[in-house]
Amino acid sequence: MIGLILVASITSLPEIVNSISAVTYVKVSDIAGGDLIGSCVFNLLIIAFLDLFYRKTPISSGAQTGHIISGNFGILQLSIVAIILFFGRNMPGFGWIGLNSFIFIFIYILGMGLIFQYDKESC
Repeated sequence: MIGLILVASITSLPEIVNSISAVTYVKVSDIAGGDLIGSCVFNLLIIAFLDLFYRKTPISSGAQTGHIISGNFGILQLSIVAIILFFGRNMPGFGWIGLNSFIFIFIYILGMGLIFQYDKESC
């Protein structure tokens, strides 16, 4: 579990630094959101290009079940971000943190727990 968190945070470090600086120094939270979502979409684009040029089988067909679970939670979180962008601008919150942030964090923690549980049972 610690390795999963460390690898995820280290590989996302450039996006984290850009997002924090966009919010704290420039005071433009849209840049932070665009940076994070753009990074996720670019990673999907890389996989799509690999599928385009590797003709034997789709790249995703070789993924293990744990990776499929992780990918599904990523798709779920991107869907929640899209729903919040379209419909959730005026959601209630606690202080300066909106309810949508708590929903996003809850689903992230739930996904991490399920992935950890699956990996523990499969070993």
